[in-house]
Amino acid sequence: MSEQTHVVTLDDIASRAGVSRMTVSRVLNNAPNVRPETRKKVQQAQQVLATTTVARPDSSIKPKRNHIGLLYDSNQADISSVFLQAALSQAQSLNFNLQTEDISLWPEQSKLAIADWCLEQRLRGVLLAPSIADQPELCDALIEQMLAVVRIEPSTPANNTPFVAANNHLAGYQLTRKLIEQGHQRIEFMSDDLQQVSVRGYYQGYLDATRNIAIDPTLLQLPATTALNKDDTLETAMALLKDKNRPSAIICHHYEQALIVVYAAKQLGLEIPRHLTVCCISRHQQLHFQDQRVQTISPPFREMAAGAVQLLIKSTRKQVHQTDYAQLYEHDISSLTELDCATRAQNNQKF
Repeated sequence: MSEQTHVVTLDDIASRAGVSRMTVSRVLNNAPNVRPETRKKVQQAQQVLATTTVARPDSSIKPKRNHIGLLYDSNQADISSVFLQAALSQAQSLNFNLQTEDISLWPEQSKLAIADWCLEQRLRGVLLAPSIADQPELCDALIEQMLAVVRIEPSTPANNTPFVAANNHLAGYQLTRKLIEQGHQRIEFMSDDLQQVSVRGYYQGYLDATRNIAIDPTLLQLPATTALNKDDTLETAMALLKDKNRPSAIICHHYEQALIVVYAAKQLGLEIPRHLTVCCISRHQQLHFQDQRVQTISPPFREMAAGAVQLLIKSTRKQVHQTDYAQLYEHDISSLTELDCATRAQNNQKF
């Protein structure tokens, strides 16, 4: 055991203060409805532990044979519950125990704190969710501890670490091509954040698809270097749909934006999908209460989760080859409603 200042965890503070882990989290996040005496106990425990020298986990202790982890930060990036459930199920089917941890609840989220947690859990490897996956120094620190690392949807494939991701470029291309095959002559792509790596992938796929045919691929007020403000989405949608050469299909990069387009269409007397097809690319599985006029495609969460777990297990066994490092998974766009070209042209002429 090495005598170094140990990174204090929620469990450490909870144990010393005699309260639950959730109570510690609420105090550290300045949540209301915490008794003053309880808040004081937690704060005192944190101060004492912060100045106490304790033993760090011994890195010489061997990890458990079938223990792996998944780290995510719910404050920084949204991770689908479908992904978590699929990852847990896949690990269980392979006789592995997957320990999931939301580090947004930690008092400290340094690479040392994360490495210590992995050692304490005696993990053989760890999955890093967005945006933790974009910390090269953390990856290096974990690898130095002889931990296998697999990143989930990193913004860059650098760092020479295996990763899994949805093929957003291909999804944007296939979605646009399918709309073209359905008879759409003008297709718009709307986004309020082209700075997101995933959105740029969808947008690039859209552009590649529209450039292959003689249609108008105009992206209103969306130069590649800027993004629309969310407050401008309704104004933009209204301007698009009032145009004499209005689009017959609009691809939105999230569900809330698609609802605004639906509202704009209703205000202008346009029927969906008779006069307009509205698609959105969701970060979640389709919900039962979702507006059925919006056609949604979701990332392949289950396939990605299963692939990530399999890749991590292979990595713990030193069976990963260079060709395994980048694994991309395709979206399922087969559910998009079909409307034949003749019917669409007839409906637009009537309108």
